[in-house]
Amino acid sequence: MERYIAHHWGAKNIEKIQIEKETKESYWVKGRKRKKHTEYAKLFETYAEAKDFIINEQLKKIESAKSQLSYLENELEKIKQL
Repeated sequence: MERYIAHHWGAKNIEKIQIEKETKESYWVKGRKRKKHTEYAKLFETYAEAKDFIINEQLKKIESAKSQLSYLENELEKIKQL
């Protein structure tokens, strides 16, 4: 069966793989059992799903960075008023 692994930590990419077997939480490649979802990657049935996942993960990181920037700017203004 053909599946796609979305690597969303470090180098963002999508890897096409052939799996031998699949359960709710695991899959097998060359006899090795692997988890479908780790903190670094997630398995998908289609390339489009994998791509959407990576995009959404990146958008979350951008929103987090914007929030942190806003907080730091507010803190800077407080410091300037000391």
